[in-house]
Amino acid sequence: MSSHICLSLKTLHCHNRQDFFLKLVTKATAKQYISDIHSAFDRLIPAHQADYVRCRLLEIFGGMYVDIDIIALRSFKEWYDYLTEYDIVGYSWKPDGDEI
Repeated sequence: MSSHICLSLKTLHCHNRQDFFLKLVTKATAKQYISDIHSAFDRLIPAHQADYVRCRLLEIFGGMYVDIDIIALRSFKEWYDYLTEYDIVGYSWKPDGDEI
């Protein structure tokens, strides 16, 4: 695992472990959480496999998904709490500093 990914995992854990159950799911471990993976899964390209796993995990367990290469500066609880009012919550940032 690259040093950037290790740093990302450390910051995610540091800022979110009190509010969330964090689990790193890989292609090798996905079948532990999804018992009925579609028969065409192995024929998908890796990007589509990842999309499928993310969607199924959210369907089965709920919660939230974040990319593994982000650096967390604080807990995601504030954004997660919006899910009581909305079905989907997103965040984006433009280089000029404006939030979207």
